[in-house]
Amino acid sequence: MKKEHVLFNCIKGLISFEDRFDTVTPEITDWICERLAWHKLLPLAASISDPKTRKCEKLDSIFQNVIINNAIREKNYERQTRHVFHIFEDASINFMPYKGPFWGQQLYPEYSWRHIGDIDLLLGIEDARKASSILQEMGFIPDIMEGSEDQDFAARGALTLLSNPSRKAEFPVQLHWELMPSPRFLKKRYLLSQHFFQDTSSAEWKNIPFQIPRPEVQFLYYILHATCQHQFMRFVHIMGMAHFIKKIPDLNWDLIYELAEKQRALIPLYYGLKFIHAFSPLPENVVTLKNRIAPRFYNRMAATILQPVPTLFFTHKQGKVRRNLFRVVLS
Repeated sequence: MKKEHVLFNCIKGLISFEDRFDTVTPEITDWICERLAWHKLLPLAASISDPKTRKCEKLDSIFQNVIINNAIREKNYERQTRHVFHIFEDASINFMPYKGPFWGQQLYPEYSWRHIGDIDLLLGIEDARKASSILQEMGFIPDIMEGSEDQDFAARGALTLLSNPSRKAEFPVQLHWELMPSPRFLKKRYLLSQHFFQDTSSAEWKNIPFQIPRPEVQFLYYILHATCQHQFMRFVHIMGMAHFIKKIPDLNWDLIYELAEKQRALIPLYYGLKFIHAFSPLPENVVTLKNRIAPRFYNRMAATILQPVPTLFFTHKQGKVRRNLFRVVLS
């Protein structure tokens, strides 16, 4: 079996939490793991690995190391989150955590099953300025994109505070005052902060309380994050959307459609659902909803350059032209 077919079969299995890694041979193990790591799926693959499924020793060894390392990362993430949240609350900074474990716990049994990345916080711009100052006092370093921090606050919608190189266990903290900030992604703000703060409910992760948006808003954000921000560069985004549909079957699809229509986000919704459907069949009512959306002819023609299955094999450089053209479609 070609290594591309093996990878496709393994990733299809991950959508259903099935271990299909018995077909991975020692000769292609490094390539399979590189692809899984690129798509931020290696922790999930290692976590669902079934001891009853025979695999090559090399792959088993890699998976065991991934599980140990990601468990350590989760502990460090939890410790840092508690510390940062406590300091921000003492400073009367109003913020909402999102993505990461705060949403991932709806999809995965443990946060360590998925790639552990930044700490993402949504807050007003003045609270973001205040939070940035506090984090810099703690040793974090602002990742300046526009020449100065003031210019970033004026021209962008988010600021990343990087951990000090001397403290490798720390995670970057991303302060967002806009959800889909221009000009980094698209010059359209499909989803606004106010949508996140409407009709929230209480939740907690590791006894850390927070507010969570209604699931329809979360799902539309997942769609926009995968299409507008990343143009399906990493499969973890498609995986997250597919899991969300399976785990929350009572999603109000009429509400999702109405919100997307109001925010002029029907085209991203269409292509997000199309990519999910290529790997995980959508419920009939969702297929019907997708088919209600009619992208224009030039949208369809330009979008053909980015097809679902080939994205599994692109490197960053190989897929760049295709993603940039797809980005034009969404604009």
